[in-house]
Amino acid sequence: MSENEHFNLRSFYEIERAARRERGRVAGMWLLDIARKSAQWIHELAREGFRLARRHVAEQRRRSAIRVLHGLDDRILADMGISRGEIEFVVRNGRPAYAMRLLRRWHRVGGHVAPQRKAA
Repeated sequence: MSENEHFNLRSFYEIERAARRERGRVAGMWLLDIARKSAQWIHELAREGFRLARRHVAEQRRRSAIRVLHGLDDRILADMGISRGEIEFVVRNGRPAYAMRLLRRWHRVGGHVAPQRKAA
């Protein structure tokens, strides 16, 4: 018997078919991974876009509040407890001068804030 007699074409066909299936499975997993990573990337991109939009809207509101407060006269600002030079700081960070006054009073009276008395 020669070597060619043991040559089985059907087994080569089956091997090739199994290789194609495996190649298709690997390609499918690769495409699925690409789709998953692309979806994650798009999700992160959209989330960052929304964050930027929210920051932009918040900044526009702060600027609008600053413009409104600059439009008020000094007496009204004094009634609110802020000066014209503190407007932007107060809008962006709150009223630290009031907090510092409370803190100083708290230290002065030994750890608790005593109520202020009006002059008679």
